[in-house]
Amino acid sequence: MSKVAHVLKETILQWKVVFIVYISQFFFGLILAYSMYAEMYTSYDGSLALEYLAKGFDRTVFMDMVNSQNEMFSSSRGLAIILLIVYCFMSVLLQGGWLYTIRKKEFSIRSFLRGGWKYYFPFLGFAGISLLLFLLFGGGVGYLFTSWVGDPLMTFSSEKPYVLWIIFLVCLYALWTILVWSWSVTARLHYINQPSFIKAVKLGFDKVKQNLGKYIAIGWLIIGIHVFLMFLYYWIMGDRGASSWYIVAVGIIFQQTIAYSRVLLRGFSYSLVEDLNPIPTE
Repeated sequence: MSKVAHVLKETILQWKVVFIVYISQFFFGLILAYSMYAEMYTSYDGSLALEYLAKGFDRTVFMDMVNSQNEMFSSSRGLAIILLIVYCFMSVLLQGGWLYTIRKKEFSIRSFLRGGWKYYFPFLGFAGISLLLFLLFGGGVGYLFTSWVGDPLMTFSSEKPYVLWIIFLVCLYALWTILVWSWSVTARLHYINQPSFIKAVKLGFDKVKQNLGKYIAIGWLIIGIHVFLMFLYYWIMGDRGASSWYIVAVGIIFQQTIAYSRVLLRGFSYSLVEDLNPIPTE
């Protein structure tokens, strides 16, 4: 319990870094949301469909709106791809600074920026290896699935086996995500202390192998909390729509509280991994 209390205390000390990451994500999301709003407003200004959606989300109404306007969100889709690429490169900077502050126990904005710029290109290399591992695993699993099962709609006589296969593959991919994420964070933490890329890559794999059970437990814990926050948001807000400005304001505040909590949870997970990898003493 003392270690958990220590990690929680350290997570609270990260509030400045958490706020910077949250604002960065909010800024990118705001740009995309405004683009989608502008396209929807142009296409459906004065439409009764918007009045129906204001009373509560209706998937049938929304899909009718999308299908009746083939070009709706076309600009937003292109913008979303650009923003995703930009944020992927920017996230390397953010994570580098974040892990640096955790490793050095210096939670100032200056340390955050210093670490982000100092380790940007090595951490970009770690990100490239992580992406490669995801692509190889996803491609391998997809190839094996199609080789063994073929077309699920033709192979299975009912939807149940197909659904069970999907659940199995999702759980398998989640486990692989935990392992790759654990290696990535661990390798970067060790690189901060010993700036040797090859050595950090090897240390990352060795440490994950040594503490495999703990890493998996941390990963499932974080995933479980994320799922809980998702269901909490849906349980409280549901399909309330936007029938009044009060509901809109409450919805936005609660939504952003959940978003901030997710970023804070990321800091908590980094601190948990850092606790498994103490700075080696010479």
